[in-house]
Amino acid sequence: MNALEKALLIKELHQLTGLLQRQASSFYEIAKTKKRLKEIFELCDEPIFQKQILPYKALVQPETAARGFADATPFSQSFRGYFTDELDLEDVLYSSPESGWAYLHAPNKSWQIWLIPASGRTALISDWDSLDHTYAWLLEMQQHYACLLTDAEIEAAGSLQTAPAESALQHHLHLNGIHSEELPQNADPLVQPIDIDIDIDIDIDIDIDIDIDIDIDIDIDIDIDERTSASELKHNLNTNSMFAEAEAEAEAEAEAEAEAEAEAEAEAEAEAEAEAEAEAEAEAEASVPAATASSHSPESMQFSNMQALLHKLPLPDLQHSALYAVRLPDAPEITQQTDIVLHGAGFSTWQNHPVYIAEQINASGQFIKHLMLLGASTSLQAVELSQLLCAQYGHQLASVKEISLHALGQAWRQPDSLFKCSNEQAKTVWTNEHYHPFISSQAIHTQKFIQFDEQEADFTTPILLLEERQKIRVIHGEKRLALSKTEQAYPYLILYRRHGLNWQMIQSVISALPQPIHAAALYAAIQQHLPS
Repeated sequence: MNALEKALLIKELHQLTGLLQRQASSFYEIAKTKKRLKEIFELCDEPIFQKQILPYKALVQPETAARGFADATPFSQSFRGYFTDELDLEDVLYSSPESGWAYLHAPNKSWQIWLIPASGRTALISDWDSLDHTYAWLLEMQQHYACLLTDAEIEAAGSLQTAPAESALQHHLHLNGIHSEELPQNADPLVQPIDIDIDIDIDIDIDIDIDIDIDIDIDIDIDIDERTSASELKHNLNTNSMFAEAEAEAEAEAEAEAEAEAEAEAEAEAEAEAEAEAEAEAEAEASVPAATASSHSPESMQFSNMQALLHKLPLPDLQHSALYAVRLPDAPEITQQTDIVLHGAGFSTWQNHPVYIAEQINASGQFIKHLMLLGASTSLQAVELSQLLCAQYGHQLASVKEISLHALGQAWRQPDSLFKCSNEQAKTVWTNEHYHPFISSQAIHTQKFIQFDEQEADFTTPILLLEERQKIRVIHGEKRLALSKTEQAYPYLILYRRHGLNWQMIQSVISALPQPIHAAALYAAIQQHLPS
């Protein structure tokens, strides 16, 4: 395929993707478009071109794209799979004692990578992004934690495990007076060479619906080498019996050793149980409430009008009561947007305590998701537990706010309403340095009314907003918004039209300031011109 043909196919891919994203397309047009996309995927088998069509393949065949992408990485053997349900992903990741990673796919948010850096650790989670961008995040985590073994390292470790078996074989050969040089090279000493001719005929029929029917006819002709005489076969049988006797002796010795070890272990376990019982009795006498709390491990709870499942979080640094992740099987999308955690000590009384809402960010300052902490008895405890949870998730803590369960109401069900409720009704109990609250990206009109030169922005730069007539418009933030098109929320400063502000006044202030202008400087200058 030459460069011109590739360019034409790329252009066609753009057109086909546009057709798929049009809501007015008929079912026939959608089916026809997907069929043509599959034909293009089959044409493009060159590795460099596969990378170019990856975004389109992820749109049409997400699972195939994810698994193919993972197989091409040096960590394919630690890849745990493709998931669309967060609970299924957690079950698979946490059930494996080894570190591993997996893709979580949500069509409205794109992709996340979940990484278990070590046994007993909670998952590190990437931002929602494309397949290759989330994999770049995985490489950063690998550079930091060095937690995943490459395929080559796993294969090398597997080959080392075969060494003891080879040593045992040499030992048996020595016991029976057989030297390895007498055995055929590259052959099993228990098996004589046999010539096997295998003829395999495979007929593949592919119909138009991409259903594949495979008919396999296998004819196997086995010809034993005529040179194998009766005496040689008899010698082989004698040799096999010698091996069998040696193996029987080794098994008898192993059984005797195992029985002795089992007796020693039973005695040690009995002593340990006696010591544990004595310690438990002493602890029960010293503190009956503590023993009662530690023995109770809840599995479910009633949250709002839904039945919630509780999963104990493996937090090694937690010295007091356990923390439980609250999962809502009837509304799984909620826990994808907000981490809900219950403090075990407040299991029976959590409804009498405030709800603490924390904002989690990544190392660059981008908003990740909210954390709702239930059952914390004090704001100080809430901050400590929130920081611990953020560290385990690989996030950073931006703020912790306190609100009553009654005032929170049903705002936790939607991210937009949770932002609004936490910003307008909750009391701030802790923030990081240079903190700005976050506003949902869905709540603002991003078109900039007054054009002027802005200073360069990073993810911690706030956008400056004006609220007027139930709408929130951007005054300053064009460069901040351009940093990412997939963010859920932005740090912000806000002014209100009801305070006597209008666009003419804003234009006048902007004209008086040297450009480029920073959002904080413009905010301070406008405030100075507000009517007292």
